[in-house]
Amino acid sequence: TDLAMLIYTSGSTGQPKGVMHSFERITAATEFSVAQNMSGAVAPGQEHRVLSYLPLAHVFERAVVECNSFAVGMVHVFFAESLDTFAADLQRARPTLFVSVPRLWLKFQQGVFTKMPPKKLSRLLSIL
Repeated sequence: TDLAMLIYTSGSTGQPKGVMHSFERITAATEFSVAQNMSGAVAPGQEHRVLSYLPLAHVFERAVVECNSFAVGMVHVFFAESLDTFAADLQRARPTLFVSVPRLWLKFQQGVFTKMPPKKLSRLLSIL
């Protein structure tokens, strides 16, 4: 029940605040996350490579990268220097797992669509 970390909210729904999380809560949340969302993909003890690119104050980054790496034993966590160096950081880290917030997946999709129109991409993917 001891205090493990403070995660600060952005204030997008009101006043920014620090939310206190205990070791007990983190353990329960990561066990649920691993059991419900990552079973089969991340087995305890496997040596995965993960690229951490959001600020460590971001709740997603803390929960998924930091806490789950403790729970499942992701050994190698690489940190991006900045958004400007993201592509180079990705090549350097060569992650075997990549988790992200929806905004970044949208950016990836937009990048693909600039090189290949969605209709053509759908047609090619349907062949596979």
